[in-house]
Amino acid sequence: MATIEMTDKRLSEVVRYEEPVSLYSRDYGKAATEIKVGDLLKIAANGDVSVIAAADTPSAVAIYQAESDNAVTYIARHAIVNSAGINYPDGSTADQKKAMIAGLKAAGILVRD
Repeated sequence: MATIEMTDKRLSEVVRYEEPVSLYSRDYGKAATEIKVGDLLKIAANGDVSVIAAADTPSAVAIYQAESDNAVTYIARHAIVNSAGINYPDGSTADQKKAMIAGLKAAGILVRD
């Protein structure tokens, strides 16, 4: 039996609200890189999901961890996430973090303290 290493965050520490009907807020894709709970994500046209760089604009937030080439579940729309639960890329400036939050808002994901 495979051992799964747990991240330091849980789903409940990241997501404050998501649409309960038919898991509307969630989406699924293939992890192009290792992903941890709370990572900000970008979704490629082919469905590959990867963690953003400091200069990128996110369109989703990971809610379950995934190894590269495995399925990953993420919040893609109509949700509220906890700002303390987000993993910003290393070296992100305050302005870049504001831009990332704006990118999430454009996707229908609100960030709250």
